Amino acid sequence: MDQIATACVLGYAQAKADLGEARERRRRLLAEVLAGTRPDLLATAAEEADWALPEVVACVALGPGTGWREAADPRPTSTGYGARLPEEVLAELSSPDPHLLLPEPEAWLDKPEIIEFLRDRRAVVGPTVSLRSAADSLRWARLARERLSASALDHAPIRCDGHLPALLLLGDEALVRLIGERRLAPLGGLTVKQRERLESTLLAWLDTSRGTAPEVAARLGIHPQTARSRLHRMQELLGSALAHPESRFEIEVALRGRRLLARFGRAA
Repeated sequence: MDQIATACVLGYAQAKADLGEARERRRRLLAEVLAGTRPDLLATAAEEADWALPEVVACVALGPGTGWREAADPRPTSTGYGARLPEEVLAELSSPDPHLLLPEPEAWLDKPEIIEFLRDRRAVVGPTVSLRSAADSLRWARLARERLSASALDHAPIRCDGHLPALLLLGDEALVRLIGERRLAPLGGLTVKQRERLESTLLAWLDTSRGTAPEVAARLGIHPQTARSRLHRMQELLGSALAHPESRFEIEVALRGRRLLARFGRAA
């Protein structure tokens, strides 16, 4: 019995060491992927970590959380909290900015256990990109997570792939505000309600490719005569700016930026 007990202890210690080494290899591999290591060196590191190089990946920015462990953690587990992440998912959970790398993300983002983990960590999933652009995916995921309000993160996991224009606008809030101050300055003399109505009409006009009053009215659910009156006022205030593609683009950026920032509780 003593010999059996000793063998069990030694075997467990060896297994723990082996699993610890595997976890460390995967962590180093994740760091090398994000650092943009040369493809040949990355292939060698992936082989050592027993990890198949994927065609596409998505990186995930995580918030604080407890109860989940990396795949190589040798401690006993159960389902749900305390469960392990799959070995295919590269993870760095102990850093101040915890993150994951999902290979072939569409294969993982439908799995209940992954969704549960991401929800628990109030995660933002970066855009799906090629392996060489993994660092960009993580950068965008972190940017979105920093900008999103706590109430927005309550709906985690949030996928950036469905919100790329918003991600672009959130990338430089100060510049979006500056464009708004310049392009929408003629609306400054209106009341808040007048301004909101005119801005919604202007955006509807742009969305309909400078549509007619009936087209704008249909989009806003208002009477065509009301739309016609607002469009006339819009022309009076903004004038020639509406005739040039570049200025129209800036106006649209300003309008969408204001809506986006308002949604996240930031004054535009």
